[in-house]
Parts: sequence; structure tokens; C-alpha cells
Amino acid sequence: MRHNWMRRLVPREWSPDEALFAVNLLRQAVDAVWAVHGEDMAAELAEDRYRDRIHDYIGPDPMDDFPDVNLDDDDLPF
Repeated sequence: MRHNWMRRLVPREWSPDEALFAVNLLRQAVDAVWAVHGEDMAAELAEDRYRDRIHDYIGPDPMDDFPDVNLDDDDLPF
């Protein structure tokens, strides 16, 4: 779920440097929440009720970009 209304909370007067600072700060906050509550949050996200909106909480699996790679395969190409 995207919250377009939140755009109104972001000052248009910010410089690009200030905007990057804000993004970095928010990313650190998200990382801190995952560091403290990650195991419990992961268990909660495994519940069926989160199936349709799991990407609201975690990003897409980076391996989705490599559908032909099987990490369980013993014959890795390197």
C-alpha cells in the first residue's frame, strides 16, 4: 500500500542533500526496527493474512531478477 498523502509531509524546500539525509535516516530507522524485532516480525509475516501485502513490509526478493538461478543446485556456475 502506497501512501500518496504522505507526500504532503515532505517539504518542497528541501535541497537534494537534505532529501537524501532524510531517506538515509528513515532507512536506518527501518533497519533498527528489524534488528530489534526482526525475528518476531518475520514470523508474523509468515501468516497467511500478510500474503497479499508482504511487499509493503519487505522489498521484492532480489533473486526474482534471476529466475534461472537455482541456489539449491549443487552444480553452481562458479
